[in-house]
Amino acid sequence: MKNRRPGVLGVGVMLAAVALLLGCGAFGGEPEKVPPRPSTYEELETEAARGELEADGTTQGSSSVTPRSEAATSPRKAYSLYRTAIRKRDYETCWRLLSRDTHNAYERQATDLQMRVMTSSDPLPQDLELLHILGLTRKEVDKLTGKMMMNAEFQRAAARNPDDFELITRTDFDHETIWGDRAKVFFRARDTRTIEEMELVREGGVWRIEATTPVKTLP
Repeated sequence: MKNRRPGVLGVGVMLAAVALLLGCGAFGGEPEKVPPRPSTYEELETEAARGELEADGTTQGSSSVTPRSEAATSPRKAYSLYRTAIRKRDYETCWRLLSRDTHNAYERQATDLQMRVMTSSDPLPQDLELLHILGLTRKEVDKLTGKMMMNAEFQRAAARNPDDFELITRTDFDHETIWGDRAKVFFRARDTRTIEEMELVREGGVWRIEATTPVKTLP
């Protein structure tokens, strides 16, 4: 994004396969255990649609919401899901909407913080603040992951300046451009009418938000 980025998110479609063709009655074996199925992209899409409509006061108390007409794998939908996740402080969904390269950038950032804390007799206050947000002591810094790093930074940004952090929730989709497996979503701020942009990459058929320098591009 250009100028201020309120934050940046990929969620992959996981299909649970149940193999029950050979039952235990025929061969005396136990049925195959199927691991819990993770939320699908369509389920996240439905949740985003419900949250946005309820925010507009159009579906108060409604238990069923029809997902929007755009394909669940469109760049526009990724923007919509991320905007809703930021409004709801749903950092789990934010993480799932980020690209692999962005995840890796956060992992490197977490490793750098670990090294600073473990090798310094007087760690930086901002590093200790992030550990405090996560409920970690200096001795527990080795537990820090990239996902936890993103979570802590988002929580800190939301607490310090909620207006800036929630800027994307006060925007409207303008247009998108797609070339191959890369795309940009352009959205317009309602208060200033300023056009912002979000970069995305398609991974496994799902569009994810690309922010490979989270320290500079996230709040």
